[in-house]
Amino acid sequence: MKHTLVVILFLIIGSIVQAQQNLKIENVEKRGEIVALSISSTKSFYVGAHGYTLFINNQPFRRSTSKIKAETKQVIMTFFIPLSEYQKLADNSNMVLVYGEKMPEELTRPRAKSSNATTEKGKNYWKLNNLNKGQLKN
Repeated sequence: MKHTLVVILFLIIGSIVQAQQNLKIENVEKRGEIVALSISSTKSFYVGAHGYTLFINNQPFRRSTSKIKAETKQVIMTFFIPLSEYQKLADNSNMVLVYGEKMPEELTRPRAKSSNATTEKGKNYWKLNNLNKGQLKN
């Protein structure tokens, strides 16, 4: 019985780790009056009708492109943020990538989960590292 429980726990943890997207901020670069904030992933992003929204301190940014980096096979999604709006953002602001247009309700409550990725059915969002304005390259 104890051995069976350990095996089941191992399988559950293994499936959670496989499901995680492993997202990270790849690059933050000023391009004229636009800031290009690139997020890399070890897995492909889901393609569907909704698209992705990057929330920085609950402010949504939707304009983006994606590509595959040939040498590393990483998927890179780049969000384009007007420089004037980027400058208004507070350093160390929370960043969340959401499949869809709305911030998930559980993240707007005071006791939000602190996990990096949520892959439960119907929940498609990933908490990223906080905004580090020192990463901005000219």
